[in-house]
Amino acid sequence: MELDKPKSNVTVRLLPLGTMDQLPKKENLLKLFDLIYLSSSQVSYFTPELTALLRDDANLLIENVKFITPLTKDQEKGYLPKIRDMATKAKCELLGSNDEMNNNFHLSFHRVD
Repeated sequence: MELDKPKSNVTVRLLPLGTMDQLPKKENLLKLFDLIYLSSSQVSYFTPELTALLRDDANLLIENVKFITPLTKDQEKGYLPKIRDMATKAKCELLGSNDEMNNNFHLSFHRVD
């Protein structure tokens, strides 16, 4: 899926905070989503169970903490390796030039199986 290409028939669902751990348990949601966006505070849900909800050619975006939360230099250095490790476990790969905590507002991942 190309992020810069407009999509038709788009539905956006904003979910309450308490539902994230329940979604992967619903079989009717498996491989249903083209895109999942996680806020920086929800990054702990970036798991294989959550990415099972993504279609085979789907993407997952994570809000970049660089512009949200004041981080110490050590926290900033440790953030991307932590997210990369989560991506590997969730069978996702980092897309584009998002290889550093740069000027992007989100980190883009693609599901790979």
